[in-house]
Amino acid sequence: MDLYSRRAVGWALSEHPDAALVIKALDNAYELRGKPKGVLFHSDQGSQYGSKIFQQRLWRYTQDT
Repeated sequence: MDLYSRRAVGWALSEHPDAALVIKALDNAYELRGKPKGVLFHSDQGSQYGSKIFQQRLWRYTQDT
């Protein structure tokens, strides 16, 4: 959610709340917002956010800056 506009910026649907779901939502947000720089990512610290594959994707997006 964009805290300024209070709009959802990335989302995904799945039958399973796993790492693949949060990666899809992150990819969606990253692309829809035009590959932004200088943003803050916050999660509820669920296990899917701590997964190695999600952390790698998040790291990759921070390296694009």
